[in-house]
Amino acid sequence: MSSRSERYLANAEKCQQCADAAYTSGTKNLFGELASQWRRLAEQADGTDEIAVPLLEKIRHHPASITSSAENNLHAQPEGATVMARLGPAG
Repeated sequence: MSSRSERYLANAEKCQQCADAAYTSGTKNLFGELASQWRRLAEQADGTDEIAVPLLEKIRHHPASITSSAENNLHAQPEGATVMARLGPAG
């Protein structure tokens, strides 16, 4: 599977080809801007892929430990819960 940035660069290339083949200046500008935005998105994806890919690999290799950790965090009492329990119900 190709990375997000590679897919975004492929989209940029397609938009650039459309811009180059366009007959009107408005269409050329539109596809040129789309190509530029796809390139910017590809640059941003490079940065986030460097962070996200290791996390995804960790999830793939150790899903049970991550799930257990997440469940423990969900079931942990929120800060101040013991104080609220001692005070009783509001009302």
